[in-house]
Amino acid sequence: MEVGWCGFPSIAPDDLCFFEGHISSYLAKEGSYLVDGVAINGVSGGPAFFPVDKQNEPIVCGVLSGYIPNITEGKSLPGVCYIRSVEAFRSLIKEYKSIDDKNRIKNMKLIEKEQKKEKPQIKKKTKKKKKTKTKKHPQKKT
Repeated sequence: MEVGWCGFPSIAPDDLCFFEGHISSYLAKEGSYLVDGVAINGVSGGPAFFPVDKQNEPIVCGVLSGYIPNITEGKSLPGVCYIRSVEAFRSLIKEYKSIDDKNRIKNMKLIEKEQKKEKPQIKKKTKKKKKTKTKKHPQKKT
């Protein structure tokens, strides 16, 4: 799948530059994409996007987080871009309708957390096993 990203690289800090590549892998555990493409200094933090949706608009899918070179025997070969998914931001945006709403929800969560701390923890009593003494029988002499 094709993906693009843009930013202001350090070699041309006054010019917005666009880059493109193909997604090599989605790392579900990290919520990141490995992309066959180049990222140069200064572009980190720029938006990454899929070209278009049904309305012919780009879809922001992540933020460029770095470049991982492929170093073999001292030589640097083409590597991959590391693009962090923005799904976590999407869920926050859906949850918060305004700054006031965000603060209200945040305060509610803090109150709930404090209430959990204040509740006394009830420890379950565990029954102690009674030690049974075994009677020693004197051995008979034969």
